[in-house]
Amino acid sequence: MTPEASPVRRREKKARHPDQTFVVRLVQPPNPPYEAWAVILGDAVHNLRSSLEYMAWELAGADPTDTETMFPIFDTEAGWNARASRRMKRLAPDVRALIQSMQPYYVGQPSGVSTMRTSTSC
Repeated sequence: MTPEASPVRRREKKARHPDQTFVVRLVQPPNPPYEAWAVILGDAVHNLRSSLEYMAWELAGADPTDTETMFPIFDTEAGWNARASRRMKRLAPDVRALIQSMQPYYVGQPSGVSTMRTSTSC
């Protein structure tokens, strides 16, 4: 790759001191590919969420006709109380308790941290 085609811009400036010569190189990286990162990050988050759903389905018996079992995630206890039980009715009570203990509303969050919401939590 030629210096002109390089994605990294370089500037060199030579400064002379009575006893020495200094070379200062300023490197400016290209703009990060935010759009590509957004797609990759979105895919990774989706895959993580899908793995939770698959784990819950497996723990519920892996019945191919079971379309209701999910790993519910709620940011409020009211949401959990209103909708979580129907998504976990095939899970053992200890598994339900474990899932509830991992809920954002139960664990708590440091101030300024928002909860990721997904459309599969119903």
